[in-house]
Amino acid sequence: MANAEVREIVAKVRAARNDAEAYAALANMPDNELAEITAALQKEIEARTPRGPLKLASLEDGGLPLRDELGRRLSGDAPPEGPPWSHDTAPVDRVLDLIEVWRKASAAHSRPTIPQVAGAWGVSIATVNRRLAEFRAAFPTERTPDRILAALADAADLGSTSVRALDDA
Repeated sequence: MANAEVREIVAKVRAARNDAEAYAALANMPDNELAEITAALQKEIEARTPRGPLKLASLEDGGLPLRDELGRRLSGDAPPEGPPWSHDTAPVDRVLDLIEVWRKASAAHSRPTIPQVAGAWGVSIATVNRRLAEFRAAFPTERTPDRILAALADAADLGSTSVRALDDA
């Protein structure tokens, strides 16, 4: 599919006045074309998103375990002074699952698309999009887990066992 065709389809979706019209613009499209459009849109969004370096906060820097940091970000709680605060763990578990499946899909596809992640996970594209929405609620500057996975891999390569939280520097 040519870039002009992708732009035309995106224009139709943007012109839709509601979700039903947007869905109608995409409903009869073959899955392979939807996958191409998804990949093209993802690249366009990533190209327009300013990126600073990610900083890993270690134990010594006062970081939180990633699980607790996700809980804090998803619940809006301030970091606790004492033991971990209580929060709904279901969204945290779903985001951690997404990050892990994205890691596995990355091993097979370098920079996986949403349909590739859905296939690797055995779930629908809609489910991956819902998990990405939760992920983006926790990390608003990130479109995908790619940079977080790279930062974690870099920390592991350096022999760090005290990696705690991720944040934009």
